[in-house]
Amino acid sequence: MEDIKKLKKLLLEISKGANNKQLSELKINPKNPQVFGDLEKLENSIIEFPKMMELRPMVYDPATKEVLGGNKRLICLQELKFKEIPESWAVSAGKLTDKEKKRFILADNIGFGEWDFEMLDVDFMEFDLEDLGIEIPDIDLSDSEERSVADDEKEDETINCPKCNFEFKK
Repeated sequence: MEDIKKLKKLLLEISKGANNKQLSELKINPKNPQVFGDLEKLENSIIEFPKMMELRPMVYDPATKEVLGGNKRLICLQELKFKEIPESWAVSAGKLTDKEKKRFILADNIGFGEWDFEMLDVDFMEFDLEDLGIEIPDIDLSDSEERSVADDEKEDETINCPKCNFEFKK
């Protein structure tokens, strides 16, 4: 109940602001390589300490309005039913090149949450991810067809008995 009162008070304060941005202008970045889990703690953090949003604002691409940094915060604000936010809670990345925007997406997320490694492999292959601090697990991504050929080859292998020289198939 206390959280609801704080949230209503926060929403009322924001609605009185002259320099507000419509939250609906901002979009979740479909190429964000982070996996989003439970966001309840982040939602509570926004309610309890909204000044943090000014100190660490969302960063968006002015051309697409997609959030480069802060997608989880955007989802939380949507879930909390915010319609508008102070302009200081979202800043433009207009001075960044396309490559710098992609690097920003990676750098902003290092140390937080889980990665979508398939998306990293497809959309961020021009970066040395380990040099950026992203730990890549050792995963065998070999094609299943290649594995079945290797399995077939193993089936053809034989072992000879050292005593009687009888041939056994593996």
